[in-house]
Amino acid sequence: MQSQHSHIADELTSEILTARYQPGDRLPSERDLAGRFDANRGAVREAMKVLQQRGLIDIQPGGARVNPVEEASLDVISHLLALGEVPDTELVDQVLAVMGTLIELAASTAVERASDQDLERITSSIEALLAIDAESSGYVEARFALLGAFMEVSGNLACQLIARSLLLQFVPRLTHFSDYVEPTHDIAIPLLTKLLRAVVAREGEQVRLLMRELSALNRQTVVASLEKAEQALPAFKEAQS
Repeated sequence: MQSQHSHIADELTSEILTARYQPGDRLPSERDLAGRFDANRGAVREAMKVLQQRGLIDIQPGGARVNPVEEASLDVISHLLALGEVPDTELVDQVLAVMGTLIELAASTAVERASDQDLERITSSIEALLAIDAESSGYVEARFALLGAFMEVSGNLACQLIARSLLLQFVPRLTHFSDYVEPTHDIAIPLLTKLLRAVVAREGEQVRLLMRELSALNRQTVVASLEKAEQALPAFKEAQS
């Protein structure tokens, strides 16, 4: 069960992200918020600390002022994705673009610095992905295993931390729309086959370019699935009413 201060923080986060409170606005007082949420002022104070950690407010003498969303931390991504019944496709595409760049960097670095054992781990992950049925429940896990192998072998901690933060916020929200995803495994197989050869040959630049193509394919697939879900939403609502 969500704690009282977490509930208050999440409600205020949504209101800031939907522009109920504009940058520079002062949030209501602790007393007013305590009355609104039927909470004690200690819970409100804890909620304010959460908002400050998220970079959404600046606590000053006399109250808290709202910061521009651009100054927020990565933690607000999950809240932005949850604002609508279907995640905003432009935001999803932006997140995937960033993740794709991180994966490109990690993959090319990994094959250039990998030990023989590391290289075997990466090639085994690609082979597993090639062998698995795209309809299998283990397909997504196999994809993440390959990305994880590239990330870990790259040794780029900053890359790993940012990618992990994005994935943890991103994936749970998108799993609700898996029924709208069009299969692309047949398109990905030739790219994965080329990727396997490039990894074995330790061709870092070729690996980077192939991961770019795979990331672009993933972006197109995910965005298209969300667009389909959005189009289907009115009919779904009508059937439920």
